[in-house]
Amino acid sequence: MGKYVGGFVSICYIVLFLQITSWVTRNISDFMHVTLMPRTPKTVFRIVALVTLCTQKLFTIIVRSASEPLPSVGNGIIGYNPTDT
Repeated sequence: MGKYVGGFVSICYIVLFLQITSWVTRNISDFMHVTLMPRTPKTVFRIVALVTLCTQKLFTIIVRSASEPLPSVGNGIIGYNPTDT
């Protein structure tokens, strides 16, 4: 594929996934509104679902980055080596 055709296909995929995400979010909020809390506005469910998803993704990024050792914190700067006797 060329540069322009590839860009068009990428935009189509982005639009597709945004539509699927909004469809799933709406279905979940409608279900919760009808079955669990009929007095609560649907917008509240949508906002809570999106905030929960974003928080989960952010937490995953933080945990994965914390598992990697930082290059500035180590034996060279601090001068501590637990294997020294």
